[in-house]
Amino acid sequence: MSLLDGTEFLQVYANVSAYDADGNLVVKPGAEATTMSARVAPVASVPLAADGQQVAATYRVTARLSIVQLAFSKVIWRGQEFAVVGAVTRSVQTAATQHVQWVMRAVDGAVTPS
Repeated sequence: MSLLDGTEFLQVYANVSAYDADGNLVVKPGAEATTMSARVAPVASVPLAADGQQVAATYRVTARLSIVQLAFSKVIWRGQEFAVVGAVTRSVQTAATQHVQWVMRAVDGAVTPS
């Protein structure tokens, strides 16, 4: 078992192009999800909490590279929706250790999945 073999299951929605009501081409999460395993770890949020700002549940996700090949922006984990924050980082030093990492933040506030 590797540290890249996660114990959590996430549903990842690949981005698709579509037209909005005004006829503009926009990128949005697709309708079908891909289920994947990943390692999910909380990200420290002490500075934001100390400043009195509302803190949303934020997590770092690590998964094998072969699982995530498409761009995505919506993740469902433990029944809660998360948005991808920033860019997905790809690490491809060796075939055995190649992986992706990203940060995801709860869409509906500071609720932490249990």
